[in-house]
Amino acid sequence: MTVSELLQVAGTIVVLGVALGAGAGGFFYAFKSKANKIQKEQIEQLQKDNETCTENYNNLKAEFHELKGTVATLKDIPLQEIRDGIRDLKVSSEENLQINRNTATTNGKILDQLKSSAVTLVKDTADAKTAVRTVKTDLQGA
Repeated sequence: MTVSELLQVAGTIVVLGVALGAGAGGFFYAFKSKANKIQKEQIEQLQKDNETCTENYNNLKAEFHELKGTVATLKDIPLQEIRDGIRDLKVSSEENLQINRNTATTNGKILDQLKSSAVTLVKDTADAKTAVRTVKTDLQGA
């Protein structure tokens, strides 16, 4: 082989090497660009998710503080006094119920007495009318 043939073979090998390198570089660049694009989209989505989580965290934190204040307020309620007050109200209600029952019984007796008196009054009124007629008749005859 001559020098010129060797140079041609070497040139061809170099050209093929450069072509393969350029093809591999282009493929690697395209693959890398696609991966970068996907990563950018994922980063954007993660940032949105992070903002949403931060907002939810802040809302929950505010609600937690509100509930903490409510619990503190509820701790200050004197449950023992409330229980005693309810017990007193129950006793008082039972006493009032008994008083009302006694009043109803008394009122029933009073109504029975009034009814009896009304019947007696009607009878006495009828007897009085008869007595007045008798006196009137006696006076007219005299």
